[in-house]
Amino acid sequence: HEKKDIEAAIEYLRTKEGINHDQIGVMGLSMGARIALLSAQKKREIKAIVADSTPADFESLIKVFRNYYFLKWPLIKLARFFTNKFLRFSLDEINLKSIAKKVTTPVLLIHSQSDAVVYAYNSQMVYDYLQGPKQIWLPDCSEHSRAYYSYTREYENRVLDFFKEYL
Repeated sequence: HEKKDIEAAIEYLRTKEGINHDQIGVMGLSMGARIALLSAQKKREIKAIVADSTPADFESLIKVFRNYYFLKWPLIKLARFFTNKFLRFSLDEINLKSIAKKVTTPVLLIHSQSDAVVYAYNSQMVYDYLQGPKQIWLPDCSEHSRAYYSYTREYENRVLDFFKEYL
C-alpha cells in the first residue's frame, strides 16, 4: 500500500502550478527506495529515481535475523503463506530482481558498503538487472541509510547532479 503514497504525491503535484508534471523525481531510503522502484513500473510521470539502501527481495530483509538463523526459513514460509492467503498477492510480485528488469527509468542507487541491516549486494543486484540509465555509488560507511551523514556534500552533489541530468 506504500505505492499509494507515491501515487498520492504525484496527484498532489498535478494540482500545483509551475511544476512540470511530466518530470517528477522520486527519492527513497530503505523500504522507501524499494517502493520508489516498484512505482516506476506503473507511474510514467516518474522520470528519475534515487534509491538509497534498498533491499532487493523479501529474503534479504529476513537476513536481519542472521543471529537467529533458525528463524529465517520459518519466517519466510509464514510470510509467504500470510501474503498469499490474506493479502492476496505473492512476495514474488514485489521482488526487485524481477521488477528491475522492466524498469527503464534512470536510477541512482546508493548503498553503504558495510551496511549491516541490508547488505550492499542488494543494490548491486538491482543495478545489474536495471535496463535503463543507471548509476551506483557505494560509499565506505557502515550504517544503514546513513551515507548522507558520512558524505553530506558528495551525497548532495551526486543526487542533485543526477536529478539535473534526468529531469
